[in-house]
Amino acid sequence: VVVRRGRSASVVRGPAAGAVQSFTHDRLTLSVDLTGSDVRRLSAELDPMKQLRSFARGRVLDVYANTGGFGLHLADAGASQAVLVDENPALQERGRAAAEHNKLGSKIDIVTAEPLAWLKQVQASFDVVVCHPPHEALPRDKAEKRAIDIAQTALKLVGEGAIFCARSNSASLDDERFAAALQESATQ
Repeated sequence: VVVRRGRSASVVRGPAAGAVQSFTHDRLTLSVDLTGSDVRRLSAELDPMKQLRSFARGRVLDVYANTGGFGLHLADAGASQAVLVDENPALQERGRAAAEHNKLGSKIDIVTAEPLAWLKQVQASFDVVVCHPPHEALPRDKAEKRAIDIAQTALKLVGEGAIFCARSNSASLDDERFAAALQESATQ
């Protein structure tokens, strides 16, 4: 990761970096932990976060939220409320700090819980659901079963006319098979 401050730039990485770095993305100030897996996950999600802003409306659910980037972007773009769910305790600290720093605190609800278990318990409806579980090293059949389980459970919270945005939790599950699993889940 290259951090630019004014005219100077420095490369920071790994445990030696030892800190959470703030950065600006679109209109928001967010943060990333350079010592963890945040960097790889975040770098893959920056463009989709920006692209999803045009779908902001009503109540948003950002499940497997990590540090809340999708929910924060949607709240900033006009959603009335964003619920961010992740078991990562950093979400409480960094997600809340980002919400406050970006003047979105009144629109953000943070839930620290195992996302799939939370999805199975909650009784609510959302206008936009973003489901982006972290990649897991699972055999293809187990990855497909887990992806379908997550999608089916999350789809139960999608309101009429709502938008459901998801990605697979495994590199072993290709886009076509994941799309078929989503279609099957949506039909059920």
